[in-house]
Amino acid sequence: LRSSGDPLEVWLFDDDALSLYARGLRLRLRMAGPRAQLTLKVANQDCAQIKAEHLPRGEGKCEYDLHGDQVAGAVSLETVLDAGRARRLVEGREPSGQALSAAQNRYLREVVHAWPLPPDLRALGPVEVLRYRTADKRYDVDVSRLPGGERYAEIARKVPRADADRAHGALLAAV
Repeated sequence: LRSSGDPLEVWLFDDDALSLYARGLRLRLRMAGPRAQLTLKVANQDCAQIKAEHLPRGEGKCEYDLHGDQVAGAVSLETVLDAGRARRLVEGREPSGQALSAAQNRYLREVVHAWPLPPDLRALGPVEVLRYRTADKRYDVDVSRLPGGERYAEIARKVPRADADRAHGALLAAV
């Protein structure tokens, strides 16, 4: 494995009851140095049914994720934040809902009907992520350390939907 970029500090935003998680929503802040990206990820979406107006070019995508043997569509909408604003979110000095982009707000309101967000969202984390890539550049490997010290790894490969079963079989055969 070869290092693939700066380490990430990752924060998730939810309330004590994990209300967003229960609805298939993730509000994730990734920070690397002065760069910060706030992502709204929505699970269990039918990518073929998503209207183009809900995924503005350069701000969002819909892709299929394979976890174990389960395949599900997921929408990701991203916005870039400056380091100061990211810190204010993590420290609770700015509500996470105020940092969302217009596209993220629109998706929450019009598609998943999850607005307003719960008022008591708070930053959960940080998760420290080290990113690697295999020498043949076929797989990305993220090694995460949770706040309690637990570690886990995620192996990813982006392929066209039609190639997913073959790629998954090749990965299982390789490990």
